[in-house]
Amino acid sequence: MTRTVAVLVAGCGLPAVAFAHHGTGTTQVSAPSLPPPLVEDASEGVAAQVGLRYDLARIDRRIQDDQIDPADEPVSLHRATLTGGLAWPGQRSVALSMPLGAVQRVDGTQAGPGDLSLWVGQGLGQTVRFRVEGGLTAPTGRYDRDAALSGVDMQGLDDGQFLIATYDTRTSLGAGSWSAQARSVLQVPVGPVGLRGYGTVSQPLNRTPDGYRWGRDGTVGATVTSPALGPLTAELGADRRWHQTDRFAFVDTDTGEPIERPVGRRVGTGLSAAVGLQVSARARCRIDGYRLVGQEADGIQLIGSGGLGAGCQLSLPMPTRRAETQVADVDEVEAEAPEIDEPQDPSIPAGLQGPP
Repeated sequence: MTRTVAVLVAGCGLPAVAFAHHGTGTTQVSAPSLPPPLVEDASEGVAAQVGLRYDLARIDRRIQDDQIDPADEPVSLHRATLTGGLAWPGQRSVALSMPLGAVQRVDGTQAGPGDLSLWVGQGLGQTVRFRVEGGLTAPTGRYDRDAALSGVDMQGLDDGQFLIATYDTRTSLGAGSWSAQARSVLQVPVGPVGLRGYGTVSQPLNRTPDGYRWGRDGTVGATVTSPALGPLTAELGADRRWHQTDRFAFVDTDTGEPIERPVGRRVGTGLSAAVGLQVSARARCRIDGYRLVGQEADGIQLIGSGGLGAGCQLSLPMPTRRAETQVADVDEVEAEAPEIDEPQDPSIPAGLQGPP
């Protein structure tokens, strides 16, 4: 979690005045720069889906408004996410994802679970295809609620005062609050290539243990996918991401009154590239990269420059009890059918008649 604390002081003296917490939101292992959502192939029967993905991101930039400088103490975020779910005919699905992450800083590495998410989805269409998904994320990951300040910045203001801003580089494994998500994707074939437009949104539902209510996160973007070159496909994309204002309530040290400060807004534009591999009819893999090319933020924030990821997904058809029951019923009918004697010729003596 990246957090900023600012103190306003008059002139060159340092008498205590009001603390103004300028929190800059959070960059979490539980919410990395994931690839654009996909339109899943329709399932002819119930299928189990298992996936594993690894993501690496670097928080290595210090930004103030539109000025970007290298961070003094960059942070590396590692995350492995295991996903399991079911897909039904009619393009319906449900999935559960569990991340395990590590935050690597100059002073050491912290590892543990991230936030658990449950997703349900519904797809429509065959040629032009649309899919919508909804999710709920629980705060199961470790949340660091205590500030560990590690940097100081001083600015002169127009009224002759100074703004002393102190910020830190810490990143939490969890967000510390519940959140609801929604995402949708539209896929349209255009000649030999595929065009995909998508949007995602994440809305926090409550405050963290130390009083932050994170702002809403959103993404809109588009990708173009090449024709298949054997088992390979290539993909290029661009998106616009935003994090809306965080809100943090604290007590003014002068008046003793609670104050809620809006802080932490940021926006960014990024480019992505990926290569997909269809290993078999049931297995596929993907390698992708993401690079931020334009960023803007309120106050002083530590932000990422991009990331890399790779993962595979396996789909396993589930045996249907209905088909097994039908086969068993046929076997039982054949076993229970009585033998029927053929009629005998009355003109032949009984002892000379052959077997029926």
